[in-house]
Amino acid sequence: LFTMAVSSTAIDSILTIPSLPTSDQVTTDDLQVMLSFTETSNLCEWINIPEEGTICGMRFETLDSFLTHIRSHISLLSKPGVCQWNLCRYSCTHPIEFTSHVLFHGHHSNLKCKGEEFSDFKCLPACQLGSELVNDVPKVEEGWKCMWEESDE
Repeated sequence: LFTMAVSSTAIDSILTIPSLPTSDQVTTDDLQVMLSFTETSNLCEWINIPEEGTICGMRFETLDSFLTHIRSHISLLSKPGVCQWNLCRYSCTHPIEFTSHVLFHGHHSNLKCKGEEFSDFKCLPACQLGSELVNDVPKVEEGWKCMWEESDE
């Protein structure tokens, strides 16, 4: 298990989160239920033909198969550049940074699926975040900090 932490100011400067469920709405048992959702249907939002806005649209039941699929899109690019994930405005010429960014979309998509299932399970209101920001990955200037107890990084 690898956990990363980011300062709240880096994220707060990009996102404003509307009212979150209160502790009496979400319990530890609920979180266990949420983590048990394994039948997520991860949707690939890679734009195959940017001029036409055609989204790949393939769905994957496992995160591993989804990330492998995303890597196949990246491998078809002649070089890194503008992210072709739907509604993303990121660009980068560094191959490792670009790949990391695109794969983050895969993990984020997986979390969105689990969150939507959990929201339905708890009859919580729909996400209030505007659709124009739904796939923005915050640029974190401060870097990541490993929260693994034995790590020095």
